[in-house]
Amino acid sequence: MRIFLQIGKLLTAAAFLTMLGNPAQAAVSPECLASTPASGNVTANTTGSSVWGSPSTGYTTDSSLAVVALHSGLLARGATGFINITPLGQVASFVGTSANGVTTSSYGSYCGMRVALQAASNAPTISVEYSPALPLIAEREFILRWKTTNATSLTRVCTAPLGGFSSPALPSSELNGSLTNIASAAWINKPSTCVWTATGPNGTTNYTETR
Repeated sequence: MRIFLQIGKLLTAAAFLTMLGNPAQAAVSPECLASTPASGNVTANTTGSSVWGSPSTGYTTDSSLAVVALHSGLLARGATGFINITPLGQVASFVGTSANGVTTSSYGSYCGMRVALQAASNAPTISVEYSPALPLIAEREFILRWKTTNATSLTRVCTAPLGGFSSPALPSSELNGSLTNIASAAWINKPSTCVWTATGPNGTTNYTETR
């Protein structure tokens, strides 16, 4: 059962600063401010709690930020970014839509929020490419290429609980490079997850690939 308002919860720092910096937000009820999540780093994913709303109407404040970031197009799946949250107060209705592999639900009156991606100046970036494109084909050669910017170190750690592809971290010196390998038949249909982490003077960026 959904909890409509979190009465008595302390205001998040983000909500309080937003209210001070924007007089229009002062009209937002304390209950809606209290239910608004704080701005912060979010990793986009399709897993998590349900989501109600869309970019046009805003999202309910109890929607999963990981799924909202993906549905709204702010972040690709597995990418991490700083999401700014703006409380909308009581919204009359929310309209659900399908976008970026996510379908959200419609809902009636509820506390709402808008989301925006904060561009990090000179933050590290990671791009990963497979040739041929995933999925891997048993006993076929593939090339993995990766590229980073604004990074001084890069790691990749792959895990496969069911015995699929796994790999130790890449050497930190390989900020840009490629690997050629043969896809083992033992990897096929056994999910694996690889987490890339690029670190630089202006922060850390994570990228998660699932195959």
